[in-house]
Amino acid sequence: MTQTTTAYLPAVPSTIWTRYGAIYKARATDAFWRLYRIGKEDLRSVGIRCTMEGRDWMATYSPGVASPDQIERVLVRLDDAAMMNDAAIQREREARKEEKRRKAEAEEREQQEWIASHVDETRQLQAQAASLLKTYKAACSKAEEWPDLIGRFPLGRGAYWRLWDLVRATNKKIAKFERGEGFKRKRSPYANWPADVIAKGLRTLTAADSDHAELANDIGWSATDSSVGHYCTALLETDYETAVERARHFIGTYEKQLKMAGVL
Repeated sequence: MTQTTTAYLPAVPSTIWTRYGAIYKARATDAFWRLYRIGKEDLRSVGIRCTMEGRDWMATYSPGVASPDQIERVLVRLDDAAMMNDAAIQREREARKEEKRRKAEAEEREQQEWIASHVDETRQLQAQAASLLKTYKAACSKAEEWPDLIGRFPLGRGAYWRLWDLVRATNKKIAKFERGEGFKRKRSPYANWPADVIAKGLRTLTAADSDHAELANDIGWSATDSSVGHYCTALLETDYETAVERARHFIGTYEKQLKMAGVL
């Protein structure tokens, strides 16, 4: 500690006292706060306080409130109490760290047990997902997530249920399309073009839809038509006539883009 006069100054670690008239001030350091939090009233009783000046907290010392011996006894007692408090805080931190470690180990054991008990279910789900992705490609819900979930084995519980949700959502979507729902557009002209032009248009727009309608760039399908467009393109391989007929309800919107592509 650095003192600015030969008068007695409280020996608070890393605290530099400067005289201001009849009192002394110092920036409130971590060492000061350590004692102040433990014994604010004790410090005040011997002339040591804390005040706010502008944006800075300052420790102030008023000589003559207590004798140096009284001040030293208070500081020693508070330092002992602070050490005990520091030790208690450290024990609590270590206890929390140990609890966190045990919890992580328990969760990992539970995860591994779950994985081991769902090997067959995982393989079946991944096979189903792979078949859907191969057939319907970007018509699958969140198709960009599928390759990782299908290619990774084993799957943890969270990843398994994510893939399960995606497969379920896709099956519901495909079932709706198979019922003929979701193709008609109020503002889209019915495209009375030759079937081969419709089919070529489907394949062209789907091939240009690498971003799966995430970017508003007037290339490929719009966000509204991305799923049905990819679905109808896939359906061309198994039910050409149905795919063409359903596409007529929304592909007319893309007449300008198809002309630019040389399809029309």
